[in-house]
Amino acid sequence: MISISVIIPTYNRERYIRKAVESVLSQEVDGSLYEIVEIIIVDDGSSDDTERVIGSIKDSRITYRRSEANKGAAAARNTGVGIAKGEWIAFQDSDDVWHKDKIRKQVGYLNENPQTDMVSHRIRALIENDGEILTPVPEGSDRVSTLARNNYIGTPTMLVRKTSFDELNGFDETLSALEDWDFALRFADRFNIGMVDEPLIDVDMVLEGISADASKYYESRCRMTAQNRDILMRHGCFNDAVEGLLMHARDNGVLESVGKMLELYLQ
Repeated sequence: MISISVIIPTYNRERYIRKAVESVLSQEVDGSLYEIVEIIIVDDGSSDDTERVIGSIKDSRITYRRSEANKGAAAARNTGVGIAKGEWIAFQDSDDVWHKDKIRKQVGYLNENPQTDMVSHRIRALIENDGEILTPVPEGSDRVSTLARNNYIGTPTMLVRKTSFDELNGFDETLSALEDWDFALRFADRFNIGMVDEPLIDVDMVLEGISADASKYYESRCRMTAQNRDILMRHGCFNDAVEGLLMHARDNGVLESVGKMLELYLQ
């Protein structure tokens, strides 16, 4: 049986945090395979009633840790992992909802593939007019190459071995966005990532809107590409990563400025 710690960073999500936590508490139980031993909620300096809402959820596995300063989601997740007791770490966002069988199916994958260090899965993204989009699972065995252009491993999909997480020193707290993409790329270079080919979490894209403004997105993507240049080159996909970034910038009318930014980071 494996032990799992769930880390939930939150910031001013009093309206949504209860639903997110309850979707963890309502996970299907298989005591012979796994146990969710704790749910660590790291409040990244909220100014609303997040603490009161969390305090009203009665479950002995919940630990609340508050930061007086807003340090960002990467720092909050790293803080949570730093005090976690479980052998495996799962991440939840404070406004997403897990399917009831999420952990059961991920642990089932681990049982069939014990060499795996992280298990991810698809996401059901809810969009306007009751529509939905399923994130793709790219073909190919080289995860670094498939991650070069697009990230399909969001943080709430990760069930990751804690020792492997620690070896990589967790998420890069200097990135203002895309820290999950950067982590997935670095992780794929060193460890084995498996995928459950079905959606096990719902993300409300209407609620989320744009998770980071354009300047943060492009600055982080340029920095991430430069910092991981050796990894990308070793896997033969550095040019793909650069081309994907510049095409994205071109489509959004900022090719010249992003090109200059990337050149600066690559120097």
